Amino acid sequence: EAYPYWKKAYELCPHNSRYSLLSDGTALMRRQIQSAVSESEKADFLESLMMLYAERIEFWPKYGVTSMNTLALDAYNYMKEDKERLLQILDYVVENNGSQTRASVIAYRMSVAIDLYNQGRLSSDECIRIYETGMECLNSAVVKSDVDRRVVEETKDNLKKLYQSSGIAGGS
Repeated sequence: EAYPYWKKAYELCPHNSRYSLLSDGTALMRRQIQSAVSESEKADFLESLMMLYAERIEFWPKYGVTSMNTLALDAYNYMKEDKERLLQILDYVVENNGSQTRASVIAYRMSVAIDLYNQGRLSSDECIRIYETGMECLNSAVVKSDVDRRVVEETKDNLKKLYQSSGIAGGS
């Protein structure tokens, strides 16, 4: 088990000394979350994971876009029960990454917004804002391959379908 050794290195080493200290830490935290024996333990590891992402973004801005996209994916995977917090994180990533946001993050953000809207916890205006900013990001995305182009186009189509079927545009 690598976690205790990593934790000791994390406690002793400056957090900006090596990127691998933080990137390895996020991988180890994911494993700890998945093998947690209680919800309390899972929550503690999740908070540690979020802290590691904050440090990765702060100390290693060169890798900020990648770190934020990965933060969003991990938040989506581990925070589905706390949709408000999840949406805050997804908003943060989209606002900071803009057109460099992964298409899947934009789709997850819209899906979470619609869930919150359907539960009466998010306004239609907020959902419309999320849809519009998501489409702006996708429309300005830099695509480097045919695969990227296909993913972006499919995500745009899926976003439109989600939005149209949600009833948000009609304010219902």
